[in-house]
Amino acid sequence: TFDDLFEFMRSRQIGPSSTMGLFRPDHPIVIVPTRSTRWEHAVETLNMVARAGYTNVTFARPQG
Repeated sequence: TFDDLFEFMRSRQIGPSSTMGLFRPDHPIVIVPTRSTRWEHAVETLNMVARAGYTNVTFARPQG
């Protein structure tokens, strides 16, 4: 779910309260939808990653 995505991304982030994460907030995150991905799902993914505190989030061209 998108909430699970948020929790996963948040738990993997290095931040002021956690140095055990894997990624800094400015780590590049590239969302690569498939051609059949619904646009609102791609946008919601972007929203969840941004809400988790990542600042370098982009879309790639749809695959497949």
